[in-house]
Amino acid sequence: MNPCKCGYYGHPTRPCTCSPSAVRQYRSRVSGPLLDRIDLCVEMDPVAFDELHTSTPAESSADLRKQVLAARAVQAKRYAAPGYEGVRCNAQLTAGQVRRVCRMTPAAERLLRASYDTLGLSARAHDRILRVARTVADLAGKQLLDEEALLEALQYRAQEKVETF
Repeated sequence: MNPCKCGYYGHPTRPCTCSPSAVRQYRSRVSGPLLDRIDLCVEMDPVAFDELHTSTPAESSADLRKQVLAARAVQAKRYAAPGYEGVRCNAQLTAGQVRRVCRMTPAAERLLRASYDTLGLSARAHDRILRVARTVADLAGKQLLDEEALLEALQYRAQEKVETF
C-alpha cells in the first residue's frame, strides 16, 4: 500500500504533494480491523543507484532458505506433540496454544505489557504479535521470547504505523 495518494509521503528525496488531511483520508480507506489482521508490514526505502551496483554481497537466498527450513523444523518438532493437531507453524496457533508456546523473559513480558497499554492493542493484535515474535525467536534459535524478538514483531505491525500519520 502506498503511504498516500501521490506515493511520496515520507520519501527521503521527493516531496509529497498531499495535504495532511489528504494523507489521513487516504490512509483511512483501510479499516482498523482489517489492518489488525495483517501480521507483517514492511516499509521499503527507495534504493539508491550506487547501492544497486555495490560489490557488497547481500545474504543469499540459499542461506535464508536454510534459516527458514531450520525454523520450520523446530516448529514441526514442537507441534508434533499432543494438543497441537493440525498445527504446522506458529501462524496456526489458537489463542490458548499461543499462551503455552510463547513463553517470554520477564523483560519481554514487561515490554509487551507496556506496548499493549501504550499502543492500545487488541487481543487479536496481542496474539498476532506473539506468533510473529515466536517465529523471530525460532529463526534465532531461542527458546524464550526476548525483548529483541518482541521488538522485531512490534515493528511489523501495520495498524500502529498507519495511526502515526
